[in-house]
Amino acid sequence: MLEMNRNAQAYVAYEYKEATVDLKRASEYLDGYESFGWELDDAYEAHASYAGMPVRESLISLHLRRDRRIVNRMELTRLQRQFEACMKEIHTLEGLKDIHATICSLCTGVVGLALLFCATFTAITSKALTWLSILLAIPGIICCALAYPIYGRTYQRREREVESLLDAKREEICTICEKGHRLTHAELS
Repeated sequence: MLEMNRNAQAYVAYEYKEATVDLKRASEYLDGYESFGWELDDAYEAHASYAGMPVRESLISLHLRRDRRIVNRMELTRLQRQFEACMKEIHTLEGLKDIHATICSLCTGVVGLALLFCATFTAITSKALTWLSILLAIPGIICCALAYPIYGRTYQRREREVESLLDAKREEICTICEKGHRLTHAELS
C-alpha cells in the first residue's frame, strides 16, 4: 500500500481555456500561450474551419489547460491579455494593406465607369456631340484599365509602410512572452 502512494502522482487542479484563432496563426498562439503556462489539452483534438468558410479565414479551436495553483497568475493573465491584444493588432494591420488598395482601385474603376456611362449617354442622346463622347470615353477606358495596376502598386506601398509596424508588434510580443516564460519558470527554479 505504501508503494502505491509513492507511485501515485500528486493531484493537479487545472483551469481550462478555449481559444478560437486563425488557422495560419495557430502556432504563434500556441507558442505564446505556452509562455503563460498553458499547455495543449490532450483530451481534445483541434478542429478547424466551419463549413463553407474560405481557407484564408478558417479558424481553429485550441483547448488549453494550466495548473490552477500557478504562482504569478495575476501577472500572467495581464501579460496574456497584452499578447492577445498585440495579435489582434497584427491581424488588423495586415487587413489594412488590402483594404486601402481595394478602395483606391475601386474608386478608380468607378470613375472610369462613370465616364464611360457619360460618354455612352452623350453619344445616344446627341449626334452633334460625338466629339464630347469620345473625349469622355478615352479617360473612362484608361481609368478602368488602370484599376488593377493601381491596386498592385498601392498594396506594395502600403505593405512597406505596415511592415515596420508589424515588426514592432512582433518584437513587443517576444518581450511579453519572455516575461511570461520567466514568471512561469521562476517557480520551478
